[in-house]
Amino acid sequence: MTSPSDHSAVVDLLCQSWYADSYDGHIIRLYPDGTGEIISRADLSLWLAAHIDWKIVESGGVQEIAAPKQSLLNKWILSSQASRVLVATIEITITKRREPLSHLIINPDFAHTIGGHLLLESAFKPTQFDITVERGEFMAPLILKGMSSPVFGLRMTFDKSPYPPMESWIPEEAPMLESMRQFEKACFVAQRLEDTKRWGGCITM
Repeated sequence: MTSPSDHSAVVDLLCQSWYADSYDGHIIRLYPDGTGEIISRADLSLWLAAHIDWKIVESGGVQEIAAPKQSLLNKWILSSQASRVLVATIEITITKRREPLSHLIINPDFAHTIGGHLLLESAFKPTQFDITVERGEFMAPLILKGMSSPVFGLRMTFDKSPYPPMESWIPEEAPMLESMRQFEKACFVAQRLEDTKRWGGCITM
């Protein structure tokens, strides 16, 4: 197992803000120093706001593909294609650290919510994930009805959700988990492009 700094090209690719929806409710942020943040929220409710530690377990390196000349035909073809640029295994550990988060401003009265206040002890164990990163044009995995969504240039897919499974949350949160289903969110997008598109006026997963 190696630290992120040992894989500079992989780190450059992974160290982004990754979004699982169009309303900034579910975000994972990875930093080059092996730390990061994980957030789950909607409207005025906050279910998870925690610092994470992460490591690269195995990686074949970043496989960037040279872009062809941009004829009108190529632009049309590329807009519907995605190229796989990374396959790797990483380890993520949700922590109980209470420092303020960079991605979320929390009222001091609710500082106790930082660090997984709704999680059971099993949620804080290191967990390995197989990930695939693609480059292309992607919408957010979840888009609320009638909302426009940015287009993103990267998509990262986990073999299982980086959010803890249902049995790792306190039992009182079961109704919320059944509604939000964080434990099923395994696809995230990053690197917002200039274009903005509207996705059919419906909820998409």
